[in-house]
Amino acid sequence: MNHVFIDPGHGGRDPGAVFQTIQEKELTLKIALFMNDYLKKHSQIQTSLSRMDDRTVTLERRVTLANQSKANLFVSIHVNAGGGEGFESYCWNGDFSNKDKTKRAQETIHYSVIDRTPFRDRRIKEANFYVLRRTRMRAVLTENGFIDHTRDRNYLMNDANLNQIAIAHAMGVMELLNVTFPSQNYQVISGSFKQKNNAKNRLEQLEEKGYSPSIECVIVNGQKHYRVVSGQRLTHEYASNLQNQLKSDGISSFVEIK
Repeated sequence: MNHVFIDPGHGGRDPGAVFQTIQEKELTLKIALFMNDYLKKHSQIQTSLSRMDDRTVTLERRVTLANQSKANLFVSIHVNAGGGEGFESYCWNGDFSNKDKTKRAQETIHYSVIDRTPFRDRRIKEANFYVLRRTRMRAVLTENGFIDHTRDRNYLMNDANLNQIAIAHAMGVMELLNVTFPSQNYQVISGSFKQKNNAKNRLEQLEEKGYSPSIECVIVNGQKHYRVVSGQRLTHEYASNLQNQLKSDGISSFVEIK
């Protein structure tokens, strides 16, 4: 039985990275819970978490829980700060048996997140982090954007985007463990315009609300139309959730199969 131990970084007395009123511990918990829900709904992968609410869990306790769970994969979720931008991942920088399998796990999860989110790729890295060094299974730590970078922060402040980060992690895990995952042939369109400037205005409106849209040009009845895409390569479930989130923000949209 495949078993993944999900570790939302920090919690309780340890807020992690802080910017203004934003605390890393809150973002990591949301991502972890979304990831756990997705894996439970779409796979038979067993999951355990180091915490499911805002509580203090020491590094030593996290490692003990992970090792006692007998999981075969450990994923520690974090958010960065310190003047950078984008997503990066880590495995332990020491020498250990089966490091090649750990690197494969890291690479699979890393590129799943890069492919499914707008984060800048800060590359695959190694470090001497305690939870990576002391766990007895393949262990990966992810840093999901910088809360002190405007674009990353705006993206992280939207729960729909946190859910997408979680799905990207989950799909990386499922790919690694050879588990079939739902079709990702859906995209959400938040406007179609004959004038490109109107599409740019909609794009800026979405960016201000924390979305990461793009513009695509299509030909309709021989005329150019500029469509604003709020999300692509999505599952039907996530596309529907994103459409509802857009509606709550006052933006009409529709879901189509790509």
